[in-house]
Amino acid sequence: ARPVFVEGQPCALGVWVHGDNSGNSLALRVTDSSGQTFQCRGPRLDWTGWRCVLLPLGNWHQMLHWGGRNDGVVHGALRWDSPLLLDSHRRKTSGTIYFAGMTLVSVSNQQR
Repeated sequence: ARPVFVEGQPCALGVWVHGDNSGNSLALRVTDSSGQTFQCRGPRLDWTGWRCVLLPLGNWHQMLHWGGRNDGVVHGALRWDSPLLLDSHRRKTSGTIYFAGMTLVSVSNQQR
């Protein structure tokens, strides 16, 4: 499979999530050109029904990171490792979660 690169410099990933009140957490992973992977943690699924969720991108030094230079700084282009994943916090869970409308959110220079 060919790598999918993150276009531009987005500040977040927006996605509609149908939660199941499981307590699992949303996350995403991107990898830079040095092989360093960053993981952004999103909210816990403590609701039932549809909700729009934003997973922030950009505070790289505050995210979990490993591999590559392992210095918390983005080097080169970013590619998607896992655009969206569920973290069960190492406990057994079950349920059904739906995702829709994944969108990269950017802020124009005029709004900064």
